[in-house]
Amino acid sequence: MSAIDWNMAWKDMMKNASMRERRGGMDEFWDRMAKRYNESVKHTDRAERIIPKLNIDFNCTVLDIGSGPGTFAVPLAKMVKQVTAVEPSAEMFSCLKRNVQEANIKNITCINKKWEDVVPFDDLVKHDVVMASHSLDMLNIAEMISKMNLLANRSVYLFTFAGKSISYYDKLWPLLYGQEYRKAPD
Repeated sequence: MSAIDWNMAWKDMMKNASMRERRGGMDEFWDRMAKRYNESVKHTDRAERIIPKLNIDFNCTVLDIGSGPGTFAVPLAKMVKQVTAVEPSAEMFSCLKRNVQEANIKNITCINKKWEDVVPFDDLVKHDVVMASHSLDMLNIAEMISKMNLLANRSVYLFTFAGKSISYYDKLWPLLYGQEYRKAPD
């Protein structure tokens, strides 16, 4: 039995995923969705449910990759020493900056770059905790996670979808687009 190249399997699934094909580049997708998404996360308790499970304290530094409008970065900044938020979408980055300003938070550094383009120790220093929540739309996942590990003093937390895809995509996709729904890796 031959070994499975999980990084190659991830790349293949990611390249062929129906959503990626339909959305085009993720930066452009999030540029279109930023304002609506920013408002929608204000009405969820996702951050409040997840943050207590993180191994953090007041002296921690946190790196939030694909931070969106600051869903985690803003509340975390109230609990830790320093947060760095990396967000590639220009519109989502604008929402992030506005949310940081409205919350009057001074301990967040915001970087408008793709994680793939971040250069360790040039763009960022090490952080105690590195997290990426539903932002793993990266082709070379092995390289990107290695970079996360390189910049983490203590922990790396990855949050993504797992298991069965949203059931209605399987049924609706062929009706809408005339082709089988191909899910992204999880």
